[in-house]
Amino acid sequence: MKPTSIQEGDRIILLESSEQETEKEKERKLEKFRIHVVNDTVKIPGLGILNLSNLVGKSYGSSIEIGRRKYYLMRPTIVDKIETIKRKAQIINPKDAAIITMYSNIGPGDTVIEAGIGSGALSLALCDRVRPNGKVISYEIREEFANIARKNLEDASLANLHELKLKDITKGIDEKDVDAVVLDLPEPWEAIPHAYQALLPSGSLAVYSPTVPQMELSVKKMWEVGFIEVKPFEILQRDWFIAEKSTRPSFDMQGHTAFLVIGRKILKK
Repeated sequence: MKPTSIQEGDRIILLESSEQETEKEKERKLEKFRIHVVNDTVKIPGLGILNLSNLVGKSYGSSIEIGRRKYYLMRPTIVDKIETIKRKAQIINPKDAAIITMYSNIGPGDTVIEAGIGSGALSLALCDRVRPNGKVISYEIREEFANIARKNLEDASLANLHELKLKDITKGIDEKDVDAVVLDLPEPWEAIPHAYQALLPSGSLAVYSPTVPQMELSVKKMWEVGFIEVKPFEILQRDWFIAEKSTRPSFDMQGHTAFLVIGRKILKK
């Protein structure tokens, strides 16, 4: 059973309350801050200077006041971890990451290859799915991005499930018999034959591409090398605003972020 109170060393979320907002203000996205609870006074950008030792012993779900705002002390979800990472590049957000992991059938104990780590958002989602004894291996050619992603994984307490390789995946994949491969690259079709060779039979390949030409070329290459049930699609997320006599769709819809292409490896005769 998880502890019900905050301990020193915990990583928690401070989630802004909407209780004091007007209906118009409630539609804006609430602020959240990921905090490492240490026995020290720390300056937190956007919040100010906090004595974090005062949080030890407080119950998860309880609230504190900082300035004129109330914040709830919450245990971080994987979505919280992704939304609060340090960013150097555009991330694969939770709506796409959730579909990638589900359609690729990624689960506990799996070995997953990822290429194009960016800031590590998808790496967090993948590591969360393969825990407690799986492995995510990320190929990345840009050391600057690799360093940011590595730090984000450490902050999310998921680094023990992750391995990082400063290598070009279009030149080959070292691993064999992996459960899934996920590509987020400018020219993913260059890595698709290597993904086929690395995957177990019936294993899944997912390609994340912002543009139509990338999607088309990826689908054609997957057909060519030996993937079946190749599905190109995109996910659009529309939130709703609930209020007395004014329930309606939110004006801030998450529209096109990328096209997803997901297929399954077959053995060619």
